[in-house]
Amino acid sequence: MAVNNWRRPWPLARNAVMADHTRADWRDLLPTLDLPALVLVARKDKVFDWHGPHVPGARTASFDNSSHALFLDEPEKFDQVVGAFVIHNRA
Repeated sequence: MAVNNWRRPWPLARNAVMADHTRADWRDLLPTLDLPALVLVARKDKVFDWHGPHVPGARTASFDNSSHALFLDEPEKFDQVVGAFVIHNRA
């Protein structure tokens, strides 16, 4: 779907991708992940507030003052959390 959507004019493609992305329920698939996972929870964002508990062994970090763009709302904390996760899980 995503490849076909990029052939459309930008607003139509963006809206189609976001509609598909936000309606999908990944809860059955998430427990099958077999790799290090970091779930970043933006407390002011209710779009994806259910993912964390469904990822086995995931590290979860909460961002209390963030909405969906937590990397913009709390950039220093975002950099620290993601950087620490990458360093801890590098091969």
